[in-house]
Amino acid sequence: MDPHRNAALSASTELTTPRGRFALRTRGPESGRPVVLLHGWPESSYCWQPLAQHLPADWRLIAPDLRGLGDSERTPGRAPYVKDALAADVWSILHALGINRCELVGHDWGGVVAQEMALAQPERVAHLAIANIFVINNVATNQRLAAGGMSRHQWYQYFLMTPLPEALIPGREREWLQVFLRNRNGEALPPDAVDEYVRCHAIDGTPASAANLYRTLTEDAKRWSTLTDHRFEMPATLLYGRHDPVITPAYYEGMEDCFKQIERIDLEAAHFVQEEQPGDSAEALVRRMG
Repeated sequence: MDPHRNAALSASTELTTPRGRFALRTRGPESGRPVVLLHGWPESSYCWQPLAQHLPADWRLIAPDLRGLGDSERTPGRAPYVKDALAADVWSILHALGINRCELVGHDWGGVVAQEMALAQPERVAHLAIANIFVINNVATNQRLAAGGMSRHQWYQYFLMTPLPEALIPGREREWLQVFLRNRNGEALPPDAVDEYVRCHAIDGTPASAANLYRTLTEDAKRWSTLTDHRFEMPATLLYGRHDPVITPAYYEGMEDCFKQIERIDLEAAHFVQEEQPGDSAEALVRRMG
């Protein structure tokens, strides 16, 4: 068997920790090297299915649903959705699984959560890989771009910060998500993936919980503004779908100063790089993680 072509992730299972009820998908032996896969908005752990089939069979893949998305709990209020709190959620999952040290791969908001995990407990992170998301300690660049205002491609972020999602999205989940779930050619992502994200977005409370990822951005940015002098010491990788209209190359200006050692790998994809280019993404991760 090709060690880089293996079974998909398991069906979603439930795990309860002191921080709450979380869903996760797994694959590989419990004795394998733990690799944690963290999804972004508006997806779930299902987004890692294409990638998992290209990763080594002896890697222990753990793909949780972030709080408020997938099949994890919808927690009322904004405070549970600040990104260091979401990082604490994932550490609680890993503690329940008996995992002390791991490698992190995060896409979109999952990439922010991965960075928060590496910030909080760097000694427990063997490798940090992020995909199509900004670097939280790239403070000068992030502040400069924020001062310039959001681009026309970021309109949905304004929308999600208003009370409108709760009023307008229920019953229209497919129409809403199909605006975003597209590849670099404007084609919809595979039907099985879209169907799964629509199912999860129709769970009661999701319009609010998903929007809270954006509504808490002000609190997050205030804390990140203190990270000017921080540098991630573990080896790091950036997978970048270079046709992303939202996370543009400008976000990575000055990125090298934020890491002791990082390699950027550009792929022919838009935002959903691990779904558009799962084979190339897996090849890059295997090479970088060894």
